[in-house]
This record gives sequence, C-alpha cells and structure tokens, in this order.
Amino acid sequence: MEIGNGIYITKLELYDKYTQWANRNGAYTLSNIVFSGIINKKFGKHTPKDARLANNGPRVWRNIRYVE
Repeated sequence: MEIGNGIYITKLELYDKYTQWANRNGAYTLSNIVFSGIINKKFGKHTPKDARLANNGPRVWRNIRYVE
C-alpha cells in the first residue's frame, strides 16, 4: 500500500486485489465488511471511511493505493 495525497483506489478494486492474493497464497479470505474494517483501522487517519468519487459514485479509499 502507498499513502499520498490525491491518489485513491475503489473499495471494490482493493478487496478484489486482496481476494486474488489470498486465493494465490491459500489464505483464508475475510468478508468485505471485515476487510474494510481492518483497512479503516490501519489507514483511517489517512483516508475517510465513506468517501466517494462523485455524488453516488463508487466508494473509494482516498490517499491510499495498492502497489504490487
């Protein structure tokens, strides 16, 4: 994960990346709700929990992005 102003990842995209990683590594997959809670706990001071790209747009994690 990378932290920086002006970057974002949709919540669905980050969860999809996580589930792909978990499946490749034979790890247990958390539910989307539990996973989002963990991301909020770890990165909550950097990103608002209920951010959207636009009115009724996709929900996003602002100021963080996935880095492979």
